[in-house]
Amino acid sequence: MDEEKNQQDKKEETVADVFNTLTDKQKEAVAIIIDQILKDEKGVKDDESGEKKDVKHSDSLKEELNDTETVEDVYNTLTDKQKRLVNFLVNKAFEDAKSNSKGDNSMKHNVFDGTAEHDNVISHADQMEILNMAKNPTVGTFRNALHAYADDNGMELMHAETAAASGVKPNMVEQLYPDYQDVRPGEPDLVTNDQSWVTAVLNKVEKSPISRVRTKAVDIRELEKTGARGYKKGNKKVVSANSSVLRRTTDPQTVYVKGALNRDDIVDITDFDYVKYMYGVDKLVLNESLATAILIGDGRDDSDEEKIFPSHIRPIWTDEDIYTMHVDLEMDNADKAALQGSGTDTNFGEGFVVSEAMVSTILNASEEYRGTGTPDLFALPSTVNKMLLARDKNGRRIYNSIAELATALGVGHIYKVKQFVGKTRKTSEGKTKKLHAIYGNLGDYTTGATKGGQITSFNQFDIDFNQMKSLIETRTSGAISRVLSFIAIEETVETSSIGG
Repeated sequence: MDEEKNQQDKKEETVADVFNTLTDKQKEAVAIIIDQILKDEKGVKDDESGEKKDVKHSDSLKEELNDTETVEDVYNTLTDKQKRLVNFLVNKAFEDAKSNSKGDNSMKHNVFDGTAEHDNVISHADQMEILNMAKNPTVGTFRNALHAYADDNGMELMHAETAAASGVKPNMVEQLYPDYQDVRPGEPDLVTNDQSWVTAVLNKVEKSPISRVRTKAVDIRELEKTGARGYKKGNKKVVSANSSVLRRTTDPQTVYVKGALNRDDIVDITDFDYVKYMYGVDKLVLNESLATAILIGDGRDDSDEEKIFPSHIRPIWTDEDIYTMHVDLEMDNADKAALQGSGTDTNFGEGFVVSEAMVSTILNASEEYRGTGTPDLFALPSTVNKMLLARDKNGRRIYNSIAELATALGVGHIYKVKQFVGKTRKTSEGKTKKLHAIYGNLGDYTTGATKGGQITSFNQFDIDFNQMKSLIETRTSGAISRVLSFIAIEETVETSSIGG
């Protein structure tokens, strides 16, 4: 068995490697030998004993290869290993010639041209050499060694699928390293920001079938001016002061996402619906843009013509104080003692102080809060994380989950909003305010869109550029519809200290 394996290794080595060691002159000489033998009727047919023919055919060996050398001269320069190669190729040619004479036309190539078909396998000796190369730190991996060996020995490596498409029999290398395949076939994964808060905003806002909306409210809080008066007999009754009437209107604006898909890509991408996939991407972008505009604004400069203007979709954060209360989250040392007594620094970490400051801020502001339903908290991720990491002096977590923290803050849900990172505004007094959180029920915010103004998509093919043009848009307005229904929790900061 071992002897048979050794013989097979030698054959594999001969076919895969030794032929490439021949010079062009040697290859030409061997080709002449084979050609002459096959032309000889005695060379084409095996004798009845089944013995293989000797390559040293007299006529072919005497043929002159050039002015100074005959074929025999060149043949005699071959090494023993190269001569064994020639014997193998001659025998292979005889076998193919016999097959052709019996009607089997499988032999469709010259064994000496560059397209000779053979099993491009790797012998045991080759494998040992590759393994030794892989141990070299400059090579690093078996795969690198394999490709380096192939390059050194004139071997072409291709993947199994590529080989199949080309009609080539896969070799050992192809079986070891097939073509790359998707871990999850079909649509590519989308790398997006957290969409949970986007969905919450768009689902919870009140939706009106009217795009030009108007809100009205009468402020009767100043009772000293508007309240009832006592009457004294004989005196003239005084007319109460008029209450403040709050009224504002909001007009819609068109918000859109436009795209273009090359038809070549639509046709070539066959493992998923490319058009449907890109529509989903555009809708995600549109939804996130709308939700961001509702909470904190578009972010573009006022001079930008593509800005979603706050006069059309009014941001909760920067709205007037009568609609959004702006309160500070005080975190200085003077307030720590007030939050949890004089032992706060000793018994609790900064995370607990932040959470207590948030609870205290919300409770104090709730005296004026007029929102309806159950509020939610949309907050800076780092602020939420600090509260979740709150520990006591023994290292135990104060809140075991975000649900426990939501209960402590008196909100239905807490949403981390990455878009809050680094967001600041300037007050009329010139102070810089860093946004920490927005507290309130989105049901107190109304978006309006008439029939046809809801989110709609359009497709049109451009024959000049061979592109499928797509458009997804909405024409909508948005504004807080109830006074004092939101709380913006901020921190007064120096410009240089702004961050997440």
